[in-house]
Amino acid sequence: MSGIHRIFEEIRRSDDPCVLATVIGVEGSAYRKEGAVMLWKEDGNRIGLLSGGCLEGEVALRAEEALKEGTSRTVLYNLRSTDDLSWGQGAGCDGAIHVLLEPVHPRLHRHLCKVGDYMEQGVAVTAVKKLTPDHPSRRAGVLRRMAGADL
Repeated sequence: MSGIHRIFEEIRRSDDPCVLATVIGVEGSAYRKEGAVMLWKEDGNRIGLLSGGCLEGEVALRAEEALKEGTSRTVLYNLRSTDDLSWGQGAGCDGAIHVLLEPVHPRLHRHLCKVGDYMEQGVAVTAVKKLTPDHPSRRAGVLRRMAGADL
């Protein structure tokens, strides 16, 4: 949980351009599951992890694109290998991981600051990501249970 607290602290502390990356679906094995988050800052700094290092570099490139265009997007990282020897027989990064990239615009910034305030006070918080009906992740049926709530 310290990673999410560091992310909210950074968001509250700064209004520098950044992108919030959230794992919204996992099929197969992965080091992190749905709900894992990483904050990518325009200066290249990152807070948090989405994997054991398998995705972070590529996510940073995609986050830069999302920030430039100012639009959210979902990216599928299919790390499944037909050759199990290359990753160690299904351990860790050997699945398909769906990541939602959201540029932190002023409205989202205010919302995340409020969520961070609640968490700091010890108030339980549930995050819900509402995607449009035509969003690729909804069409592909990749959204899974996050934090005990059906999305």
